[in-house]
Amino acid sequence: MRPVDKRMNLLGWDNLKALLADHGWPRLSILMPVNPAEFSRRQGPIRLKGMLQQAERQLSALGLEPAEADNLLAPAYALMDNRLFWRHQSQGLALFLAPNSFSSYRLPVRFDKEVIVGSQFYIKPLLPAVTGDDRFFILALSQKRIRLVEATQFTVAEVELEELATSLEEALQYHEFERSLQFHTGTGQAASGTKRSALYHGHGAAGDNRTLKKNILHFFQKVDNGIRRHLAQPGAPLVLAGVEYIRGLYREANHYPKLTEQDIDESPDSLRAEDLQRLAWPLVEPIFLQRQREAAARYRQLAAKEPGCTSTQLEQVVPAAYYRRVDTLFVPRHEHRWGIFTAEEGQVTLHTRKQAGDEELLNLATAYTLQGGGTVYSVEREEMPEQSPVAAILR
Repeated sequence: MRPVDKRMNLLGWDNLKALLADHGWPRLSILMPVNPAEFSRRQGPIRLKGMLQQAERQLSALGLEPAEADNLLAPAYALMDNRLFWRHQSQGLALFLAPNSFSSYRLPVRFDKEVIVGSQFYIKPLLPAVTGDDRFFILALSQKRIRLVEATQFTVAEVELEELATSLEEALQYHEFERSLQFHTGTGQAASGTKRSALYHGHGAAGDNRTLKKNILHFFQKVDNGIRRHLAQPGAPLVLAGVEYIRGLYREANHYPKLTEQDIDESPDSLRAEDLQRLAWPLVEPIFLQRQREAAARYRQLAAKEPGCTSTQLEQVVPAAYYRRVDTLFVPRHEHRWGIFTAEEGQVTLHTRKQAGDEELLNLATAYTLQGGGTVYSVEREEMPEQSPVAAILR
């Protein structure tokens, strides 16, 4: 499965995993909020210059030589004169710089202005834009084309289905397809409020119809096998898009356990991947909210009955995350906790105010948890399962 991102510089799950890789030290994160309605191409470079000057001061305080800092910041300074770069912006701009590494992302989420140097990139505010726990898939079914789309609330990418026929016409090329079908135009309203597109129903002899249905089911069984083989996350919801007759046949062939009950009731031929994402999100959002509620309920149950399996202490959570012992982590989206983590000793020192060399410890716990295969919920403070700056279910 190879996702093809149709929206350049938009942070996806693969990009997030790349940010979690080892990029050396120091790692600089620059988060710039953007209001497209008020933003001009002249304002962007001015704001970025001020943030880069702030980064220079932080790097100097950490002991970096001016030449080292200049080399680190050079790719970001180069953006200031890049008119094409500033032409299209979203709600936020994120830059990540490290020795021999630079990446930039236009993100559809608002976050606070931040310039942070640390041993990990500052990813905590970005989780609403991409997180493995809100990934879903859309299977667009039509006579002409079969498409698989991978999406989150903010990202979308088409997936190549290798070694699979990509249309019913291709799969049934040896069947007398046109002769055994009657063309009908639906009169109902689709999920998007538009008139349903044309669809096909069997209309030949009973035996011919049974053969056609059998062939379509056989094709959909192959698609189902391919979907289950290719999906990296078997727990991710899968939404069907297509006319009712085709969707009904696919449901007969389906063995993927997370197929949603509701579908996109519309022919997908004229829909872009972004259109499918927009129509599917209201169908899957309740599933993700329920997961968060269930995770919070599980935390409260464990905290009451097996308190040793949970923690609200950063001094315990950060080392546990580093050693891959955090299963589920809750962190407040807009808060900071500053201090130092010494991995060799597994010791955390908290500071009431940020000091030179401090890490943002909530972000550190977030990065370590994701690296260890855990789940992170970056939530508003009132959504935390406890009135504490962190809550974790331990392994």
